[in-house]
Amino acid sequence: MLESSHYMEESDASTAYFLMPDVSFKSLNEELEIIMGEDKTADLVYRLGYRCGEGAARDTAVDNQDFDTIEKFVDELPEHWIHIGLSSIEFLKGDLEDFYVSLWDTLEAKVMRPQKTPFCHFTRGFLEGVITVLFDKKYTAREKKCIAMGDDHCEFHVKVDTGALTPDNEELVKTTQRYELMKGMAYMVKYEDVEVPFRLFRDMVTHGHQGLIITRLFPQMIRDSYDLKKSSIIWLSRDTVKEIATIQPGQLGLLHHKIHEFLKKSERGVVLLDGVEYLITQNSFSSVLKVIQLITGKVALFGANLIVPLNPNAFEKKDFSLFSREFRTFSHADFEKTKTESIPTVRKEETVRKKDTGGLSMFSKMLR
Repeated sequence: MLESSHYMEESDASTAYFLMPDVSFKSLNEELEIIMGEDKTADLVYRLGYRCGEGAARDTAVDNQDFDTIEKFVDELPEHWIHIGLSSIEFLKGDLEDFYVSLWDTLEAKVMRPQKTPFCHFTRGFLEGVITVLFDKKYTAREKKCIAMGDDHCEFHVKVDTGALTPDNEELVKTTQRYELMKGMAYMVKYEDVEVPFRLFRDMVTHGHQGLIITRLFPQMIRDSYDLKKSSIIWLSRDTVKEIATIQPGQLGLLHHKIHEFLKKSERGVVLLDGVEYLITQNSFSSVLKVIQLITGKVALFGANLIVPLNPNAFEKKDFSLFSREFRTFSHADFEKTKTESIPTVRKEETVRKKDTGGLSMFSKMLR
C-alpha cells in the first residue's frame, strides 16, 4: 500500500482517502456475507469497486486521448494502475474493444484464498470503472483466472459492453405534447391500470425526451403495445433472456446504478419505474424507499423526470404516506382531460394495439 500513499501525496489536497489493511478488507467481506449472503455481498463489493474505479480515473485527470491507440494503452496502463495499490497489471492480448490483462499479487484474492470460483469482485469493478472512464464507453470485465483459486495470477477478459444502455430518441410526432411535467421532478401515478403511466411516458418520448423503462412486464410486450422502438427497457426478473437487459428484483443497488448511468448520458431524460410493489415484496419497504430517494435525487440533479405508478391499496396507510412525500402526484384529472384523444401515431393495426393494451393492463393487475 506504499504506492497508494505516494499517490495520495501527489493528488488534489481536497480529496480525502481512507486506507484499509488487507485483514480489515477480509473481515468486511466476512461480515457482509453473514448479513447479506454471498451473492449480494459479491454484487455490493463489485459496485463499490466500480464507483471507486470511476473516481480514481477522474482524479488522475488522464484524458482518454492519451490511450487512443492500443500501443499507448499497453505502455501507459501499468504506470497508472500501480498507484492504486490493488495489484500490478500486465496487458496480454487484444485491441481496444476486446482485450485480456493479468493482475499479479492481487490483494483481494490473496487475503481471501482459497475459493472455488473467481473472487476479485472489488478489483473487477474497479477495473471496469477505470477503463469505462478512460474510454468514455461502458466496458465489462470477467475474471478467468484467480489467485484465490490456486492460479499464480488473476486474469480478466475486458470488452466493450454491447448491451449497455444507450439513450436514443423515438420518432417525433407532429402534435403538441399533451402532458407537461416539471423539469427535475418525480411523479407518482395512482392507478391500477398500467395504461396511464405508459401513455404518459409515450407522450414524452415522442416529443423529444429520451426514455428508460424498468418493468416487471416482458419488454417486447411493452414495445408492441405502445409502439416503442428506441427507448431503453430493463426487465425486472429472476429469469434471463439473451439480448434483453435484466435486473433481478433483489439488486436494488444495480437498479440505482443503471438509472444513474442512463440519466448521465440522456438528454431530457424520463424514467418509468413500474413494479415498486414487486420490489418491496422481494426486499423490504425501507430499502426500496431508500433507493427511491436516491433516484429522485439523481433525477433532480440531471433535470430529468421519474414516473412511478403506485396502487395505494397495496400499501399500509403510513407506508404510502412516506412514499408520497417523494413525489408530486399526476392526478386523475390530468389524464381524464386527454383520455379520449387519439394516440399521435395512427397505424392500420391501431385497433389490434388497443386490444393488446387491454390485455397488458389485465396481465399487469395479475402480476401485482
